[in-house]
Amino acid sequence: MKHAVIMGTLLAFLSLAVIPDADAAGGRGRVTRQNSSGGITTVGGGAVQGPKGNKAFGARGYTTDGQGNVKGGSTQGFSTTSGAQGVRAGTFSRSSDGSFQRQGGATLQSSKGSMTTQGSMTKSADGTVSGSRSTSATNSAGYSYEGSTTYSSGSGVNHTGTCYDPEGNPIPCKK
Repeated sequence: MKHAVIMGTLLAFLSLAVIPDADAAGGRGRVTRQNSSGGITTVGGGAVQGPKGNKAFGARGYTTDGQGNVKGGSTQGFSTTSGAQGVRAGTFSRSSDGSFQRQGGATLQSSKGSMTTQGSMTKSADGTVSGSRSTSATNSAGYSYEGSTTYSSGSGVNHTGTCYDPEGNPIPCKK
């Protein structure tokens, strides 16, 4: 399977997500308030639907505790009248000692194929960083890709990836 086929599928999904209908209608809002932990909490979101029926939404929020710690997350999604749809979501936390965690994932599908990815990254208070990402994609002809990437401060980046034909046999991945 050609790597370009998967990238083309991903780009098609992304273009669907960012091309709104003309004269789209929707709403959005945001609220910020003091919380019982001595910090603030902010949440917001919005949604839009175009006259052709394509839809998109997004929401995000975070909360602090007044001690330098923060947690939050966000999500966005879309659907089209042609059946394409996708959603992504992520969460994060940062502590006053400088450590942080981030996790997220996305899934997309259309008549051209599907893709799922998820990943995480962590930084400890001493500055050690590690993370991973896994991705699966299949095009409409049944060719697929499974890949995984890891990173750690001590050993750097390690990537593995395998491409498969429609019968599930491993084949060379073209670049």
